[in-house]
Amino acid sequence: MENNLLGKVIIITGGSDGLGRETAKLLSKENTVIILGRDKDRLETSNFDNYICDVTKPKEAEEVISKIYSKYGRIDCFINNAGTWIVGKLEDNSFDKISEVIDVNVKGVINMTKIVVPYMKKQGNGLIINVDSTAGVNWKENYSVYTSSKWAITGFTKAMQSELLKQGIRVEGFYPGTIRTRLFEKNGLPDKDLTNALKISTAAKAIKFMIDQDDDVVITDLGIKHMYN
Repeated sequence: MENNLLGKVIIITGGSDGLGRETAKLLSKENTVIILGRDKDRLETSNFDNYICDVTKPKEAEEVISKIYSKYGRIDCFINNAGTWIVGKLEDNSFDKISEVIDVNVKGVINMTKIVVPYMKKQGNGLIINVDSTAGVNWKENYSVYTSSKWAITGFTKAMQSELLKQGIRVEGFYPGTIRTRLFEKNGLPDKDLTNALKISTAAKAIKFMIDQDDDVVITDLGIKHMYN
């Protein structure tokens, strides 16, 4: 078990890139941050304690979280940030890509929450932040699969809020609009116009705001977007 830990022990999935990486940088000034991801090379370029972890592989994830808990002795905050994206008419989306989006965006969040909750119950407290999307409360054409994945997490977040609050565990939903990340480039849309998208640093500050609240305060929903988007 680590001694002299800085602030809270915070784990971030999808922490090797984009919002996860930016949030880790911001939070690490006052906290002990551990990042999880699938990209070994990008993980190793960080200055954070890091672990290869595929959120769609529960057994692998269980081993990783067990190692982290054994090392640090607690998990104060867990951020379900890993996610992927899909766009286009339903009939044009491949079955493989549909499965990937549901596996990562939905099952990944549920898997990781299921794994982390027993540790938080053991310590009698904890904060889980699910990085959702404005697509989790709104909808538009050509986003049917992505919207479905995010609406699923909205429902999951609400249900877990009720289920875990009596045990001292807070579950909060973060609903950002489009963010200037590599998400779209990595999913085959390098030319997406991000002029009116949120800066990554802005979204990271919002997550920090959620974490910085007193332990008896629950932010059930926090949504932000660029004013012209």
